[in-house]
Amino acid sequence: LLTNQGAVYYELKDYDSCIAVCEKAIEVGREHRADFKLIAKAMTRIGNAYSQRGDLETAKTWLAKSLAEHR
Repeated sequence: LLTNQGAVYYELKDYDSCIAVCEKAIEVGREHRADFKLIAKAMTRIGNAYSQRGDLETAKTWLAKSLAEHR
């Protein structure tokens, strides 16, 4: 649910809210031992949001974390 909410914020170009919701999704996912694929999806969305904001170094870091989480 939280990753879908993050997607909505991303499409609305509200990147700060997208990042916050996706970070919460990662936290909740880890607490509930969610599939690594779902956690990686949230990380990818965070990386894409940072990329759209122009912060390419942070985007690269998040995208690398996503690949490490699930290939």
